[in-house]
Amino acid sequence: MLKLPITYEDYDGKSVTEEFYFNMSKIEWLRFQAEFNGGFEDVIKKLVEAEDLKQIMAEFEKLVLLTYGERDGNKFLKNDEIVKGFTSTAAYHQFIWELATDEEKAAAFINGVMPKDLEQEAQRLEAQAQNKSAIEQAAAGKTLTPQPETQNVFENNEPKRELSLPPQPPQPPPS
Repeated sequence: MLKLPITYEDYDGKSVTEEFYFNMSKIEWLRFQAEFNGGFEDVIKKLVEAEDLKQIMAEFEKLVLLTYGERDGNKFLKNDEIVKGFTSTAAYHQFIWELATDEEKAAAFINGVMPKDLEQEAQRLEAQAQNKSAIEQAAAGKTLTPQPETQNVFENNEPKRELSLPPQPPQPPPS
């Protein structure tokens, strides 16, 4: 859950700061990522490189609308009426503008709404999928062949040399 203060100028010209709530469940994140070839972050990077502000704003708007809601005790309510109410505020327009024009705020928002344990869960699922694939191959009678070792291109294969420092000049005696 991300609780964000948004400062905006209301329709009476007054500066107002209100707190708004955004949240995305794991299922919502998976559905959202599935819409993009390469994932949301990759798409945004490409749009930034192409300087496509219109499309950047559209993608962030989707994310904001998907994640916006209102707290009601232990519930987080999201529905069309709640989202429509938010989009009719000056705060919404200010927030979309900030996300589309400020890379740091955009990154903080994405990281803030992403489910907290999503990365660990993704690693667990990937390991599980690899194990399942190996089991299925073994069950099909295929033998698993070990992968050849890859050479570390960052490692120099030359013999290691001892590093010797030049002798230190003598230190003057303490006064």
